[in-house]
Amino acid sequence: MVPAEWTLWSVIEVGGVLGLIAFLHVWILLGDDGFWSHRLIAECKANARCASELKPGQSWLPGGQVDHGDSQSRSFRQSLPQLVPAAAVMLLVSWGVRWLSGTAWPASSDKREATARSVAALPLSVVQLCWRLVSAVGFAWLVLGSESLLLLAAVTVHWAVVSACLGAQRCVGGARAGGCAGRAMPWLTTAAVWVVACGIKALAETLKRRIGFWVLLAPVADAAAAAGAPAWATDALVRGAHWLEGGRGSLPWYSMYGLVLLRLVSWGMDAQWALAQRQSLAEGGETAAAPSKAADAPGSRAREGADGPLGHAARVAAAHPLAAYGIAPLAGASASASAAVGASSALPPSGGCLGCARRTAGSWAALVGYTLYPPTLAAGPVTTYNAWLSHAKRPQTTFGAAGLAGTVGRAVGLVLCLEALMQYVPFFSLTKHGAYAGFGPQAVVLLGYTAILSLWLKFAAIWATFRVWALLDGVEVPDNMRRCVANNFSLVDFWKAWHRSYNLWLVRYLYVPLGGSRVGVVRQVANTALVFVFVALWHDVNPELLVWGGLVGLLFVPEFAMRAAVAPGGWLAWVRHRPWYRHAVALVAAFNIFAMVVPNVVGYTRLGERGSVRSMLWQLFVVGGDDPADPGGAPFLVVVFVLLAAGALLMLWVRAGEERRYGAIKEAWRGELAPPPPTAAQLAATAAVRASAAPEDLKDD
Repeated sequence: MVPAEWTLWSVIEVGGVLGLIAFLHVWILLGDDGFWSHRLIAECKANARCASELKPGQSWLPGGQVDHGDSQSRSFRQSLPQLVPAAAVMLLVSWGVRWLSGTAWPASSDKREATARSVAALPLSVVQLCWRLVSAVGFAWLVLGSESLLLLAAVTVHWAVVSACLGAQRCVGGARAGGCAGRAMPWLTTAAVWVVACGIKALAETLKRRIGFWVLLAPVADAAAAAGAPAWATDALVRGAHWLEGGRGSLPWYSMYGLVLLRLVSWGMDAQWALAQRQSLAEGGETAAAPSKAADAPGSRAREGADGPLGHAARVAAAHPLAAYGIAPLAGASASASAAVGASSALPPSGGCLGCARRTAGSWAALVGYTLYPPTLAAGPVTTYNAWLSHAKRPQTTFGAAGLAGTVGRAVGLVLCLEALMQYVPFFSLTKHGAYAGFGPQAVVLLGYTAILSLWLKFAAIWATFRVWALLDGVEVPDNMRRCVANNFSLVDFWKAWHRSYNLWLVRYLYVPLGGSRVGVVRQVANTALVFVFVALWHDVNPELLVWGGLVGLLFVPEFAMRAAVAPGGWLAWVRHRPWYRHAVALVAAFNIFAMVVPNVVGYTRLGERGSVRSMLWQLFVVGGDDPADPGGAPFLVVVFVLLAAGALLMLWVRAGEERRYGAIKEAWRGELAPPPPTAAQLAATAAVRASAAPEDLKDD
């Protein structure tokens, strides 16, 4: 699509595109009222409610006024002075625990020998397990206060129910696998994983603050008093309920259960797949592995970067011994079956009550440490149970010192950009209070585009900060925002890069088990609809979200059709070999980018409060507005279209460079993983052996 080498024409073309983009940006953003940011500030100050959200006294930049219109960015900004020292202390302790337990960062010479499967077979030390449990519960108490006990109770209920189903599945897995007769029941475990996790969320969202310690403990105190319990016991229950009610944190426990739900499903499904693997291998059948697409979804290994044998994708796919999930090892499993799924002889003994107790307590402690893992508790990113446990046994090796320094620098830069946005562009307060009554069609489109950029920057800064914490702790989690939102012209690629860890989770635990892309077109559409329904319910259920989701879903149809047409074998496949193909792609991408902005115009600018959406869109696309300085209509659309097409052409050049760079990284990994060349002494010894061997010994060489 793009020439591999730069020519004089390509340099002139890129320079012209960059100049055109710069000129059109200045023409659009610099109007009669000054820069776009100045107009937003003026509109916000003209609205009393919007102006009350601006806090000039909290700004440390010259002339800045901190925008408190968004609760997430406000909470993140206010918690940073306490979060950074707490994270530093926990990292120092974690590094010390890794050193004591022998799980410190391995030397570079050990990376070639270790694989994700060999790491999964290692036991998790008691010291490491205790630290994970204590740090998770302690940090949850600091954030949630006494309500962390409710979150811990929800995790325990899910663990107890699913563990019972796993035990039943193990027992009914076949006479040769577990010593009991009957058929395997993985459907029971799968149903329990989803029903219990989603049922707790539905209950929490319905009752919310009505679930209190007084509500829970008062009936217990009354029942104890009626049963003749001592007065001091009932008084202790009452005082304990009052103390717990007064110890609630700043955040409610149900606000974090959405992410905990994803981790509970990950633990349950990984355990069910690991047990199915062991049972199938023990019976001499095919391996019932987890969805193979999930390891590298939603892209090829080359696009994920230098992954390697200990990368995140490999650790996701590697199953741990059954004891890591609280399941007793299968009786009669062969050595080959044990080696295939990573069994370890260093695990605690499974026989007797002591072994059962240690296995049960260890699985509960590991699950609590995973679901309440401090760096990802409040905001994510989401990682699978297999990957987290593998990193607890042996830290990540994907990022060296230079990679970690670059990741830290990127996170600091994103936080500073978010700080500048909050102090100089009051977008959050403006949209919160609808302070844009004087905006015309052109300003509405710019406001929708600003909404996308502001949301991306907010989430990118928050997720990058917690990802750095996890990486420094030795746990590799996916980058939720691996590409700038302005560097997207494909709707499919946009959603793969936006909240990427959630996208990977949906593919692994929902889309692929439903059939994925291996089924017919009708089934694919139904599976995609089910995934969007789950996403909507997971976030929240409201009319605006449903309308937004419907618009985004409709936009997938033309892109899917165009991709199928130009794919190899499609009726437009011949255009891919034409020299003007990338220019045609840029023109189509301009329509696609504009189509991605329209749902955000409707969803984030509250056009319904200002008048008819139909009237506004008519002014935007056809006749224009009443303000001569903000005309809208055809002239404005032409300028925007040319700007987007030029930007898409620049994105295509960036993509071509990425393809070449990631291809080189992949080849470098192949070279590093290949066996080292023989030394001179080894070559001499081999030659001596061949010289002394009989001719018939060499006939097959």
